[in-house]
This record gives sequence, C-alpha cells and structure tokens, in this order.
Amino acid sequence: MLGRIGALSSMVSTCAIPLGSLIEGFAGAWIGVHVLFLIFGMLLLIPAFLLLSQKSFMRI
Repeated sequence: MLGRIGALSSMVSTCAIPLGSLIEGFAGAWIGVHVLFLIFGMLLLIPAFLLLSQKSFMRI
C-alpha cells in the first residue's frame, strides 16, 4: 500500500511541473523574479514552523 501511495504522489508531483512552470512564467513576467523568489521562500518556511511547533515532531 505504501508503494502505491508513493507512486501516486510522485506521479502527481511530476505531472504538476508543467502547470507550475506555466504559472511561474506568467507570475514572473507580471511581478518580477526576485519578488517571486522572496515570496516562495517565505511560503516554504510555513511548513517548517508548523513542524517545529508540534511537540510530537520535536520528540523524534
């Protein structure tokens, strides 16, 4: 079961790359690449802070 879930997750992630690239291209032309890197960098910090705030994660 775990292999099927991993394969599905991998397939969805791989199939989302072209769509993400298309959206990123339009957003980069509209907002600017430097601002997008800053925005997406800050968005990547959200899961890190959420994980660090959970006591069950900190016990690992």
